[in-house]
Amino acid sequence: EATGVVGVAAYRMSDGKTMAVLFSVPYDYNLYQNWWNVKVYRGWRRADQKMYEDLYYKSSPFKGDDGWHSKYLGYGLRCRGYMNSSG
Repeated sequence: EATGVVGVAAYRMSDGKTMAVLFSVPYDYNLYQNWWNVKVYRGWRRADQKMYEDLYYKSSPFKGDDGWHSKYLGYGLRCRGYMNSSG
């Protein structure tokens, strides 16, 4: 049974940190919603289940609600992102 798609991409930054981006797009919008998140980690890390769980459950993800959201990432970085509500 299809439940949707989730993903985490990890980008190595030139200063030795890792920027991770999470997206979650459900199959059934009657039960679930779109979510996204961005976080900077110390050191170089690969995207994995632990990173996904941190971004989805512990690091205050944003709902895909057709609006812009801003977040301070630490290290003098700020992100601004948008995700629509319909996938």
